[in-house]
Amino acid sequence: APRGPTRCLGRASMPRVIEMPRLHPKVTLYKASIQCIPGLEQLVAKELSALKINSKQREIGRLTAVMNTRQLYAVNVFSRFATRVLVDTASFTAKTFSQLEHEVKRLNWSGFLQDQRPRIRVHSYASKLFHEDAIATRLYRDLPSGEGVEQQILVRVLHDRFTVRIDSSGEPLHKRGWRRDINETPLRETVAAAVVASSAWDPHTPLVDPFCGSGTIAIEAALHATGQPANLGRAFAFESWPCFMGGTMGSVKGEAMEAASRAADRAQLMISRGPLIIASDRDAKAVASARANAERANVAPLIEF
Repeated sequence: APRGPTRCLGRASMPRVIEMPRLHPKVTLYKASIQCIPGLEQLVAKELSALKINSKQREIGRLTAVMNTRQLYAVNVFSRFATRVLVDTASFTAKTFSQLEHEVKRLNWSGFLQDQRPRIRVHSYASKLFHEDAIATRLYRDLPSGEGVEQQILVRVLHDRFTVRIDSSGEPLHKRGWRRDINETPLRETVAAAVVASSAWDPHTPLVDPFCGSGTIAIEAALHATGQPANLGRAFAFESWPCFMGGTMGSVKGEAMEAASRAADRAQLMISRGPLIIASDRDAKAVASARANAERANVAPLIEF
């Protein structure tokens, strides 16, 4: 059986430290936490299942799963509903700063950090170490750092139990890259995608959004109808990791490009049938923004403004 990323060091009573992936493993398995907007957990679970990933909902807005390298990359590229994909890197108990410093020195960041700029976010609840800035300071002391891209690290402390996670996504996954013209109180792309998916809309029937704002629902409907991968054109934090496997990412992108090609064929068929997605707004500036966003998302011909 493939060797997972976790192992217990020493006796059972000792803190559990999650082993970092090696630079060139035959099989790397990541324990991941998939974050989403509360209420979207079932939609995310279905996406993960389609990628042959078994997941469990641990709490509101968070699912957990064990996935291999290819699956980790694919979730980031294909997910319409997830916000971030975090990788668990360590879990230990510390009730004093001395214990925390000891555990931090044991962490091996060689698979994740090289020349990035770490940014640590700490949340502590019901624990003896409650000063979040002081916890972050101890972590920064032993972290490699450079002048590269920002790398977010999240630390959660609950009942003195520390869980350290590294963000594989970078920018939140709702930032697809096409929405640059934004009106007031914009709807997140992940929420818009969930609205479309939950409505059981049939792409062969019209969809009308009379209050389109930035056009998010109409654009996500067009992407849903054609099957265009959600995050094909953007960058991810894991691409800066020393353990990044370019060949594996190339395979994932190749699959995404094939899906994009099929999406283009479906788009041409939808155009030949006439507009089935109609977006309007009484604010002319909002309509102009929506049209510009749709052009960047390559779905403008599918939407009548």
